[in-house]
Amino acid sequence: MPSISQQTILEEIEKQRVAKTRVSPTSQLSTAIKKIAQQDAGEAVDIITYVKAPWGLNENPYPIQLFMLKLIYGIALDDKEPIIPIHDRFRENIQHAFTEAEFLEFLYRNKRCNLSPEDHEQRLGQKRTQVIFRIGRRGTKTTLSQWIAAYEVYKLLRQYSPQQYFKVRADQPIRLTLIATSETQAQKLLGPARSAIKRSPVLKQYVDKRGDSASKIKLNTQRNLDMGIGPESGLELLASPCSARALRGDSNIMVLLEEYGFFNWELQDSNKSDRQVYTAVAPSTADFTDPITRKPVGMVMIISTPLTRESHMFELEDNIWNGKEPQGLILWLPSYWINQLIPPEKLKSDWERDHLGFSQEYEAEYLDSVESAFSKEMLEAIRVDSASGSPIPTADETTWMGVDLGLKNDGTSIAIVATNQNGYNRLIHRENIRMDLPGYESYIAMDQLGQPLDYLDIAKVAARIDHLWGYYGCMGGIYDQWNAFGLQSHLKSRARDALAHIEFNASNNDRVARNTISMIQQQRVVIYAPEEDWNNEQSLLWELNHLQRLQTSGDPPKIKIQASNIKGRHDDQYSALSRALWSSKIGTELHNVPISSASNPMRDKIAKSLRERAETLRAPRTTDRSVPRNMRRGKPGW
Repeated sequence: MPSISQQTILEEIEKQRVAKTRVSPTSQLSTAIKKIAQQDAGEAVDIITYVKAPWGLNENPYPIQLFMLKLIYGIALDDKEPIIPIHDRFRENIQHAFTEAEFLEFLYRNKRCNLSPEDHEQRLGQKRTQVIFRIGRRGTKTTLSQWIAAYEVYKLLRQYSPQQYFKVRADQPIRLTLIATSETQAQKLLGPARSAIKRSPVLKQYVDKRGDSASKIKLNTQRNLDMGIGPESGLELLASPCSARALRGDSNIMVLLEEYGFFNWELQDSNKSDRQVYTAVAPSTADFTDPITRKPVGMVMIISTPLTRESHMFELEDNIWNGKEPQGLILWLPSYWINQLIPPEKLKSDWERDHLGFSQEYEAEYLDSVESAFSKEMLEAIRVDSASGSPIPTADETTWMGVDLGLKNDGTSIAIVATNQNGYNRLIHRENIRMDLPGYESYIAMDQLGQPLDYLDIAKVAARIDHLWGYYGCMGGIYDQWNAFGLQSHLKSRARDALAHIEFNASNNDRVARNTISMIQQQRVVIYAPEEDWNNEQSLLWELNHLQRLQTSGDPPKIKIQASNIKGRHDDQYSALSRALWSSKIGTELHNVPISSASNPMRDKIAKSLRERAETLRAPRTTDRSVPRNMRRGKPGW
C-alpha cells in the first residue's frame, strides 16, 4: 500500500466531517486511519509534542509549564539552555535563570519537589499516578488541567478499542472526571478541556454531539464508529462537584481535583468533605494498567492552591514526602513564577492588602487553621500616642460609627472613625460598656422595685448612641441585627435611619475582616493609644493583638477574626472598629452615587445619609476643629 502522509489523513478527516459522510471501511484511506488508531499507546507522541503541534492543541506553553508536564510524564529534562526565569515576588526582576535540570535540583534542595534529578532520570517514560501541584492563584491551573485531560483522551483514542486494550468491560465508558468545589466551578473546569478537544483535528472527529453538554462530553471510539453504535461504551469527560456519594463506583482512568485544598475539610465525615471525596474516587483508577509495561496508568491529580495544614491535601503531601506513595509527585510553585502575565501592580496591591492572604493565595503557602490576626508590629505602625491626637473631626472629615451591642454575658462597644477625603481614618472615639468594667452602672437595667439586674438596659445604651451620633455628626454606621434586636426602636436621633442593621453572616464577616486587615496593613487608620496599653488587657491594642484569624474552606475561602475561647478574651472593640471602618469604606465609595444604584439596604441607608449631608459637609465650619494634617508620623494624606 502506498504511504499516506499524516497531513493527508487529517485533511481527509476534516472533509468527511464537513460533508457528514463516512469513507468505506474497506478503502485505502480507512485502512491507513485504522492502522494509526491501532498502534500501541506507547507510540503516541509525548504530551509536549501534542500540546505544541498544529494538529494537536497548537499551544505555546511557558517554559515552566513544559517542565511541569515533563515531570508528570517522565520526559527527559533539558540541561543545556537556561530557559526558566525565576522572578521576585512582584515580577519586577529576574533572580535566577535555570536549565530544566538545574531547576529541578533547585526545587528539590528547597523542599518544593519530592523528586531529585536522579529520581527523575531513573523513571523516564513512566507516568506519575499520584500528582499534587500546589500552585498559587492565577498559576494557570485550569490551563494545565485542560492540556492533561485532552492528552489523556488523545492517548485513549489512539487505541481502536481502549476497553479491549485495558481489558475492562466493553459495554461501559472509560471516564475522566474533573472535580471542583461546586457544580458551576466543575463546569468551568470542563469548558476549556472540551474546547481543547474540539479544536484538535485528531480528537474532534470523535465527539458525539448528543453527548456534549455543560457537565459532560462523550466521545466515540473508532470501534464504535465502525460498528455504528453510540458513545455509551466510548469515553466520557465528566464535570462533578465535590460529592462522595455521586462519585463512588465509576471507573476512571484519570481523576482531576481542582482547588482540592478548598474542599470542605472541616466537615470531616460529611459526604462533601475532602477526605470522603478522595476516598470515593482514588480507588476508581485501579482498573487501568498498561498491558505491556504492567505499570499503573490510572492517575489522581490535584492542582490546587492550599488552605490549612488541617486539610486532607496536606496529609496527602505528607504521605508522599514520607515515601508512602512511590508513584507520587509534589510540586510547589508560586504563581508569579509560572504566569508571565500577572501585572506587578496587581501583585503589589494584593500584598499590601493582606500579607498573610498573599502568601497563601499567590505563594501557595499552607496556613495554620488559626493564625494571629494582627501582629504587634502591624499595630505599632498605626499607633499614635494619645497626647498627639484630637477627638474632634476636621472640616474635611466625615464620621462613621460601628456598634457591637451586647446586653448580657457580653458588652457593648462603640467606635467612631473620622475619614478624610483621601480615605485615611482616625479612631476618634471608642468606649466599652461591660458589666465587669467601670462605668457600667449608668447602663444597668432595673426591675420594677428599682433593683439592678444582671444585664444592660437597651434603652440606656440607645440613648448613649443617640448622644454620640449627634455630638460627632455621624454620617452612617453599622450594627449587627442578630445581637441587637430591638435597638432601632429605642433610637431617637438620626441614627434611627442611618445606623444600618445587617446580619453578620460568613460572607459579611469575611468582607469586613478583609477590609480591616487591608486598612491596618496599608496604615490607613490611626489608633490613639499610650504605650502602656500594650500591657492593659482591657485596651483596644491588647485586644487586637490577641485576636485569631480563622480560615474556612469553600470557594472562595472565608476568613473570620474573633477572640480565642480563653476565658476573659473579647472581640467587642474589634467588632465595633471594623464596622466603623466598613461604613467608612462603603460611604466613601458611594459619595455622589444615586440611591437607586445601591445594591442592598446597608448601602441604601448610607447613600441616603450621604446625600442628605452633602451640603452640610461643603459648608464651612463655624468653630476651629482643625487637627495637624501630618499627624500620622510621616504618613501622607493628613
